[in-house]
Amino acid sequence: MKKAMSNVDVAAMVKELQDRIGGGFMGKAYQQSSDRIWLSVQSPAEGRLDLLLEAGRRVHITKAERPASKTPPQFPTMLRSHLSGGRIVDIRQHEFDRLLEIKVERSGTPRYLIVELFPKGSMILLDESRNILSMLRKMLYRGRKMAAGEPYLYHPGQLDPRTIARDELALWLASSGQDLVRSLVRGLNMGGTYGEEVCLVAGVDKNKEAIDLDPGEIDRVHQALSEVFLNETLDPHIVIEDGAPIDVLPRPLKLYSGLEKKRFVTFSEALDAFFVEREKETTRQDPLEHRIELQRKAIEEFRSQEAELVRKGELIYQLYGSVEQILTLMNDARARGFSYNQIWERI
Repeated sequence: MKKAMSNVDVAAMVKELQDRIGGGFMGKAYQQSSDRIWLSVQSPAEGRLDLLLEAGRRVHITKAERPASKTPPQFPTMLRSHLSGGRIVDIRQHEFDRLLEIKVERSGTPRYLIVELFPKGSMILLDESRNILSMLRKMLYRGRKMAAGEPYLYHPGQLDPRTIARDELALWLASSGQDLVRSLVRGLNMGGTYGEEVCLVAGVDKNKEAIDLDPGEIDRVHQALSEVFLNETLDPHIVIEDGAPIDVLPRPLKLYSGLEKKRFVTFSEALDAFFVEREKETTRQDPLEHRIELQRKAIEEFRSQEAELVRKGELIYQLYGSVEQILTLMNDARARGFSYNQIWERI
């Protein structure tokens, strides 16, 4: 069963929220659990709506019962202080990542609310200079502790499957060292479901070594990326297999053709229904299943870290020749008595 929103889901939700709450006004904030915030929003067309934010998992309008009003913890208190009464002027996705950003303007001063939907993601309130005002929970990023007063650091972007050039795709596939589906997932910012969908649409064996693809197959994969990720068709639904929900999507996937689908008017309604069922399933889990679930999440995080470290290693390897040449020249200059300042001036 799906654990969290994908980057495709985020893109669809951004469009829905732009249409439904863009230009509206922020109300109060409530904290339901350690990773869940409710925002009361006044929509220009629909009146009062509840926006549910769950770090590392989901963002959508909800019709579920809102938690009772009480003295809020520190983070929702900061949200009330800086956002309540402010106008929602922009909602966007950062570089096709699992990150949603809401810009709120009050008395001419902008504030930014960041919701990270990747594993161990958080929520962060930023000032007009994009420095951190408050966080839902503390974070370590690139070995650096992010804290109030420091600039917010976006995660480094991967190749964008919506805009990647054909030659750039061919270069990545030739250097990935894995089969096609894993190469797509690791380098092009998509989950396994969408990696398999691209292979299916392209008509190329997902297990074929990426380096062995011929020019025609690369062309078909490149075209499939456009068909899968630039498709703006909206058909929100939950995919059901053997009577149980297994996925929730903003538009159909060829991968699930033949399976039962329960359709909804909005993507928010679909997400709301899907995650309610998921929470019921989690409640029914025995301790061993819960432990297995935690281990699966840890594995997903390790895979994400592996992809980033591999990307850095490949970048270093690409620059190895140039760096080696520079070091050789510097060593030669030092042997001839030049100081580092003199070498720098020459460079």
